[in-house]
Amino acid sequence: FVCSFLVIVKMKIIAALLALAIFALFAGSVHAAANTTQTFNMPYAYQMLYYSGVAHCPRAAVDAWNCYWCKKVEHAESVKALKYFEVKSLGISGMIAENAALKKLILSFEGTHDWQGWVEDGKFLKTHYAKTDAKIHAGFYHGFLSVSDEIIDTIQKWRSTNPNENEAQDPSIWVTGHSLGAALALVASMNLTYQYDIPNTMVSFEGPRVGDKRFADLFVAHMGKYNPIRITNMKDIVPHVPPIALFYHHPPQEVWMENFEASKFKICSATNGEDKSCSDSDVNLSTKDHCQMMGVDICAC
Repeated sequence: FVCSFLVIVKMKIIAALLALAIFALFAGSVHAAANTTQTFNMPYAYQMLYYSGVAHCPRAAVDAWNCYWCKKVEHAESVKALKYFEVKSLGISGMIAENAALKKLILSFEGTHDWQGWVEDGKFLKTHYAKTDAKIHAGFYHGFLSVSDEIIDTIQKWRSTNPNENEAQDPSIWVTGHSLGAALALVASMNLTYQYDIPNTMVSFEGPRVGDKRFADLFVAHMGKYNPIRITNMKDIVPHVPPIALFYHHPPQEVWMENFEASKFKICSATNGEDKSCSDSDVNLSTKDHCQMMGVDICAC
């Protein structure tokens, strides 16, 4: 299914990339010099990668916490799956798990795995986010809203019995996802802070653009203090769609993996999500790099 999705991605975005190339020729560089003051915690990134992989695994294995990625997370013996959510008609699913040893609650979204999911995230139309002037990808937003009530209910119940006096500096909620899951993770992360004032940290992997520049700025205004990270990988095409030519814009902060082993990477601008010295400098039609990243095949379980 993942292979089919990647083929469809390539077919659907060729025209959009041509528009992007034309736009780039005339637009020139409109971004400030990179500000890369934030440090990057690679072990933490790997933990979030493993949790994003869990969302790809069979539900029974996740419920028992004995799936391939389940066993790789820190203090795996202390982790318990609390909630599985799914909307089959949209191809959207994910899970919420508690790591009792770390006192963390992890929200992880699955990436696109079937035709229904591709139809949903293949729409480039935007809609207003909440009651703001910011605009967001309609498919991603409506997809998240289809599962948001049960997610928020689970998180609020957990927080009521797991107080964290240092939540502003060390949030108890971790949010992650790969591919479509990365887009949903970004929307969820924003929604937790903007709508419910719930601190959280987010690390997403290989996600597409989610909204326009106003949405990116709104995301930074509400999530910036929690240091969200978007990890991109080599020449993967997915982070380059929907194209800038359609007025989509990534929020910061990107970390660009420049090789498969993740031994070479670049911490990109902390203020500009479209840092021309990072993955935007090497736009390619590669689909191979979408799953093969940081030394693993994150699409497999």
